[in-house]
Amino acid sequence: MPFLIYSGGYRMTPIADLPHHAAFDRFEDLNGLVDQAMAL
Repeated sequence: MPFLIYSGGYRMTPIADLPHHAAFDRFEDLNGLVDQAMAL
C-alpha cells in the first residue's frame, strides 16, 4: 500500500528516511496524490 506523508508536521525522523510514495504539505494536493497511489 503506498504511503503518503504530510511534510508540514513535527517528526523525529527526516522525511527522506521514511519510506513513502509521496510527500505533501498542502491538503489541496491530497486528492490527486491518492488518485495516483490508487493507480499503482
